Amino acid sequence: MNNKDLIVIFRRASEFLEISDSLNLLCLNHYFLNHLPNQEFYAYLSVSIAKIIADISASSTDVKTKLSAFLEWQPFNSCEDLFNCIKYSNNLIKNPCGSQRFDHWERIDGGNGWSIENWGCYKDNKTVFVSSYGWSTLNQTIDLPESNKKRFLLLGAYIARRVDCGADIKIEVIFYDYDHNRLDSWHIEENDIPGTGVIQSYSQLTSLNDFAHPSDSFGDLYPYKHYKLRVNIKPGKKYAIVSFSGKDTKWWAGHYGARFGYCYARIFYEE
Repeated sequence: MNNKDLIVIFRRASEFLEISDSLNLLCLNHYFLNHLPNQEFYAYLSVSIAKIIADISASSTDVKTKLSAFLEWQPFNSCEDLFNCIKYSNNLIKNPCGSQRFDHWERIDGGNGWSIENWGCYKDNKTVFVSSYGWSTLNQTIDLPESNKKRFLLLGAYIARRVDCGADIKIEVIFYDYDHNRLDSWHIEENDIPGTGVIQSYSQLTSLNDFAHPSDSFGDLYPYKHYKLRVNIKPGKKYAIVSFSGKDTKWWAGHYGARFGYCYARIFYEE
């Protein structure tokens, strides 16, 4: 059996498996592991992973360029280098969009507190975290895997605001050592996150997208925008507390603030 036939078999099998399961399959099958890896294989898996981690729909010919820009890193020389960088980049955030309510999160409620809604969600998700009129924060502690390789953390979220009310957002990471001593912290924030232009009429409002609440047409949303923070992980860092915060800009009672459609924290290896 040649490599071309093996790739076809692997592709068919991987249609029913998650990326991590596909990698485990390769590790368990020594014949696949020893004979299959080549540039075509690396390109195929890299495109598959890129579609998940960067929302990139790309062919193997341009995924290196697009993913390099997404990671804010130098261009990859080969698909093998690209694959080695992203192969362990699973999302370290548990319950990233509220499908399990607030399990795995530490909540700090401002205003009327956090809410989980089932409309206006990111992509095909069924739930979304929604903030209120006072700063509301979701925290989660991440155990950083040990490694001697150079690596960086990419922390981010897909966030939307309502058309009828603005939103402020902040994303932060605080690093700790093995003894839980605080080291450094990094954050990004933006006040009154932008929409996509000025609404001129009700008809324009309701035709912007498909996110209208069934009982509140003026609850339409601007499209989700991607916010991310890239931080190098230096030796001695063992834990990280990641925080996602938001509020509305008009101090309206209820839940009219920033909508966190999907939160993630991923580690990428530079060599």
